[in-house]
Amino acid sequence: MANELNLYKSRKGSYAITASELHDLLDFNPGMFTIHIKRWLKDSYIFDNEIRRPIVLKDFSVRLRAEQKGVTDYFLSLPLARQIVLHSGAKNKMEIARKIMKYESEAVVLEEKEVLKILQLVRIMSRTSYQELAEKMHFAYFERQNNTMEWGEYRTDMINNHTSLAHKLSAQWNKKTAESVRKKCLSQQPNELIRIAVMDFLMSKGKSVLYASKMAGLAKDFADEWEISIYEDNVSAHLFAPTLDTEKMNALLFATSA
Repeated sequence: MANELNLYKSRKGSYAITASELHDLLDFNPGMFTIHIKRWLKDSYIFDNEIRRPIVLKDFSVRLRAEQKGVTDYFLSLPLARQIVLHSGAKNKMEIARKIMKYESEAVVLEEKEVLKILQLVRIMSRTSYQELAEKMHFAYFERQNNTMEWGEYRTDMINNHTSLAHKLSAQWNKKTAESVRKKCLSQQPNELIRIAVMDFLMSKGKSVLYASKMAGLAKDFADEWEISIYEDNVSAHLFAPTLDTEKMNALLFATSA
């Protein structure tokens, strides 16, 4: 039985673990691996805002250089591996799932182009009109998914768990709550609005909550470091608002991938 999971890094910078090592760590009969892996890859799981089956080259891929001849091994994304573990009947599944969650929280790796995109988003999301647009995009994406949770409850949960507001929200998200949060942030924590907007935008593009929250936190850190100001351009044009390239801004916001 394996004692640890090895992380494998892809060329794109994402991390995965192998199905064979996960199977071994769960202390399953080695002779059942082929049967189990077929079941794992055909089952349905909850991925952030949607219920679906694993997608090849997104959630898993064939491991070309498997150590055991005659057996097809696979690389599994960390979110898929965690779901597989929780679906399993292994006695140690909680321990393994927590270990994978820890890997997930530590394994967000940024490439140079991603850093540049976050830097662009910081400037874009300093404008309230784009903050509102990002929320609308997120809501549109949310409505396309098969969600069991209402938008108000979902958004309140997102704000409470992935931002650093001075006070947790007690009511479900609605127009009145949104306005209250906006006013409190503007007076106390303005760059939390940038964090929320970046999360909205990335999640509207199908990014995981973990990835979006990590990137949004980084965006807020940049905004704090640069002392970025929030411009209420949906109210009136601000004399000192930085000039932005509208074409580049729209290309970034409406790109099919983030």
